Amino acid sequence: MYILLYSKQEKVISEKLAFKKRLLFSCEVEIYDILQSYTQRKGMKI
Repeated sequence: MYILLYSKQEKVISEKLAFKKRLLFSCEVEIYDILQSYTQRKGMKI
């Protein structure tokens, strides 16, 4: 019973971590896109 409860809690924690990683990744992608469009307007490439 205790093991089942523990694994359930662990699953929730890992899901939260995965969600945070996804959020972080999407933020990085957006920042990269903004940088790329900015440098293209200036006539430079990353």
